[in-house]
Amino acid sequence: MRAVLSTLLCFVLLQSQVFAIHGGPAGNSVTSVIGTYSGALIPSAAGSNSLGVFTYVSPASGVGSGIFFIFAAGSFFQGGISGIIDPDKLMLKSLIHGVRITTLSASSGGTGGGSSLSFSFDATADGSLSADIVPATALSGVRVEGLAHADILTANPVTGAIDVPGGSLDLTVDGFKQSEDTTAIGNSISNLLTNGSTAGS
Repeated sequence: MRAVLSTLLCFVLLQSQVFAIHGGPAGNSVTSVIGTYSGALIPSAAGSNSLGVFTYVSPASGVGSGIFFIFAAGSFFQGGISGIIDPDKLMLKSLIHGVRITTLSASSGGTGGGSSLSFSFDATADGSLSADIVPATALSGVRVEGLAHADILTANPVTGAIDVPGGSLDLTVDGFKQSEDTTAIGNSISNLLTNGSTAGS
């Protein structure tokens, strides 16, 4: 019996030394990455006249989605977010696609009772949003911290095509987890940009 206890004690001591070297047992302290996240998109460069907000929903399975709004250099962009959160690395990797709207109209269908949305835009803001999911502590909840980058293309005054470089946006992501809710969040514009339809707006 003493031999068995001695063997078990040696195993416990060995494991504690390994955990001390590697920072503890494997796994993270966030119980779930599923839920709704929101935050601000703050300009990385001092003096930049830009600011944004976003909301992102991470579902139990599949690709997550959300919306963002950015004001930059006198222009207002809105669009959608598509991404995933790695539950082991606690990292959000997502793509963003937004437009600067010039005209917007909605119409109701005839006998079908449906509705449709149409809009024109003269610039796009496309890029990525990457952030770390920082586990909750005794002083704060789950945080979202990272960077977002978008390249802007504007309309060609001759051809009308959206292919003229219009600068870029570099933003710091500063957000938090709001709730465990996984109800999809979107508006007509973001749904149309990311899904090809305005369903669910």
